[in-house]
Amino acid sequence: MAQALALHGGYRVQGFDADENIRERFSSITTDNENIQIYDDMHAAVKNADIVILATPIDKFGSILQGLDGHIRDGAIVTDVGSGKQKSIEEINRNLPAGASYIPVHPLVGAAGVGPETGRADMYQDQPIIVVPGGAEKEQAVIEQMWRDMGGRPEEMSAFAHDRLYGTISHFEHVIAFAEVLAGEDLNHVAYPR
Repeated sequence: MAQALALHGGYRVQGFDADENIRERFSSITTDNENIQIYDDMHAAVKNADIVILATPIDKFGSILQGLDGHIRDGAIVTDVGSGKQKSIEEINRNLPAGASYIPVHPLVGAAGVGPETGRADMYQDQPIIVVPGGAEKEQAVIEQMWRDMGGRPEEMSAFAHDRLYGTISHFEHVIAFAEVLAGEDLNHVAYPR
C-alpha cells in the first residue's frame, strides 16, 4: 500500500512495523522513494497523519489503537484492511480515539507469500475494494478517493454481506484440502484384491 500510495496518489507515507527486520526489509526496497518514511516508533509514524491505516491481524487492532490514544490527531480518519469486517468494526469502534472517525475497508487483492517483498505498487489496479458504509460520508469519500488514486475500484457492501460472502469463499479452499486429507486416509484403509 505504501508503494501504491506514494506512486499513484502522490501521498506522503509514514509507516511502522513492530518487527525491526520487517522495517529494514521494507526500507531497503523503498529507498528510492522520498514519499515513504519508515519509523521505529509507532507514535512518530501517526504524528500529524490525516489517515491512519491498520494493516495488522484484526485481533491487534484494539491494542494498537489503545497504544495510539493521544497520538492520533483530531479529525484523522482510521481505516483498516482486515478481512473480517464485523470483527474489525467491533474492535476499532471500541478503541477508536476521540476525535477520529473510522471507515472499514477490505481490498480484495493480495500476493502469495509474506513480507514487504510480496507487494507491488500496481497490485490494486482495477481490483475491487470493499468499503463498508457507516454514516461518515465525507470521510468515506476521502478513503474511496485514496483507493481510486491507487488504481482500485471502491464498492460498497454491508459488513454482514461481506463476511457472509467472503468468509465462505476464503474458507472454501480449506474445506477442499480437508476433504483431500480425509480421502487419502480412507484410501489407506481400503483392501484391494490381489
